[in-house]
Amino acid sequence: DIIVVMGYGLLLPKFILQLPRFGCINIHVSLLPRWRGAAPIEHAILNGDKITGLTIFKLIEKLDAGPIIARDSIAIDPHIDKNDLTTLLNSKGTKLLISTLPDLFNKNVEFEIQKEDMATHASKITTEMRKLDFNQDALTVYNRIRAFAPQPSAWFVFNKERIKIIKAKLREGACEPSTIVNDQFHIGCNNGIICPTIVQREGKKPMKIDEFLRGFDFAVGQKINA
Repeated sequence: DIIVVMGYGLLLPKFILQLPRFGCINIHVSLLPRWRGAAPIEHAILNGDKITGLTIFKLIEKLDAGPIIARDSIAIDPHIDKNDLTTLLNSKGTKLLISTLPDLFNKNVEFEIQKEDMATHASKITTEMRKLDFNQDALTVYNRIRAFAPQPSAWFVFNKERIKIIKAKLREGACEPSTIVNDQFHIGCNNGIICPTIVQREGKKPMKIDEFLRGFDFAVGQKINA
């Protein structure tokens, strides 16, 4: 009677779209037409969005562009990471689907055509997109850490070693960007400071910052990504 899709990265061929009596529908983890594509949660956090949500829509032969059946929005906590936001959206998506299906089966749905001029694209995440640039605004860096946590994680290079930051805190302060500012391995940015709390060295497991500091050689004032 119906095909329900979620997190499927390919377009369904036309003959499949035409098979079920009530069509094929998708549960997408953004408020379409914003963040069509493969990584809507990551892009919402990267962009500093205040609100996101879920959209149930009818699949057509264009990516994430079909008519909207139902939506549900939520506020994005400014400290939530990708993993926790994904869990929250998946839970709400299940509830939204259960409440929407009866109306769909009873043909009690008003389809809303998406506005193409409002569409944005959430491209696939690349390794370079996860690289941290501490010359940027501190909030931008903090959002990048949250967007890829806990995996695959944002990263930077120090003394030719790639280090991931899995969790961090954001602190106010004026200091030299892309520089280690104290013996706690806090890193200066433009308009603020990033304070790593969980990191991961190459070939090692994630560790709390206290454990990292016991076995890592650095000096206050050294540059990051140099």
